[in-house]
Amino acid sequence: MKNTKCPVCENPENRLLYSKEEDLAAEKFSFNILRCGNCSHLFSFPLSSSGELNSNYEETRAIFLDDLKKTNKKIKKWDKGWRKFILKEYLGYKKTPSRNSLKYLCAFFMSRFTSLTLVPFHGEGKILDVGCYNMLYLHLLKNLGWDVQGVEIDRNACRLAMELDISTFCGELENAGFAEESFDVVRFNQVLEHIPDPKKTINEAKRVLKKGGRLYISVPNARSLARLLFGDIWLGPAGHVQGFSPRSATYLCRHLGFKIKSMRFNSSRNILINGIDYFLKGMGKDISLKNRFTRYAIASPLNFILNILHLSDTLTVEAEK
Repeated sequence: MKNTKCPVCENPENRLLYSKEEDLAAEKFSFNILRCGNCSHLFSFPLSSSGELNSNYEETRAIFLDDLKKTNKKIKKWDKGWRKFILKEYLGYKKTPSRNSLKYLCAFFMSRFTSLTLVPFHGEGKILDVGCYNMLYLHLLKNLGWDVQGVEIDRNACRLAMELDISTFCGELENAGFAEESFDVVRFNQVLEHIPDPKKTINEAKRVLKKGGRLYISVPNARSLARLLFGDIWLGPAGHVQGFSPRSATYLCRHLGFKIKSMRFNSSRNILINGIDYFLKGMGKDISLKNRFTRYAIASPLNFILNILHLSDTLTVEAEK
């Protein structure tokens, strides 16, 4: 569709993939899914605003308390044994790494067999997590030595932040008014795909990042197998309004002056199996793959292949200001 600008590169030449209707706020909402002819970005048009979530507080808090127990167990695990060794020698935590190349190499190889969700320690350890939801990731980082700050639009989640004594701005990043060059790291985890104007948001992240600071963006991968299988339900105003491919995510960061440090791809066994189940049911096949053998014997090798081919569910960009 001509004259409908891509929200990433502002190219007006875009191709219509499909049109659809969804129920949104008890009303029918018609929208189009477009692909940018320049950076291959997918986006919904017209774009709906990110809005404010209206989750049930009691239900949210019950889930929060259960997950808090699991997070506190993680904190204890990371403070001892081989995990502590990885934390210090590979990820740079505790602020006193030995700088021993042999220890770093050992920690690096050990980390390949560890589920790493922690960002490497950087600078003075001041991190801003945008869209931090239940705050438990910030709670984990805070207990591992970070100076944490959150931004979240869900008021119930902000109330939970008070229970954890985590400083959180309730609203959108552009309205938070943080001082220039305040943070060593800014993180967006499964957030940017919901934001109508990602350029504006990442520009604000750049403003509050220190020189040499790190930007982490994790988004659903628009080149994933899941998107190829479920294209007509993968994007929409009730969920994702942006579909980032490796190409469009790279374009966004570089165009705004960031240097790409790495791009990683990751898939979840559960997401993959659930997706295949959904696909089979859509074809009228009464088959379920939800058993332990399938998850480990089939999903794990398939995930490994998808990661290599960059067809996995999630892509994560690490960029430097």
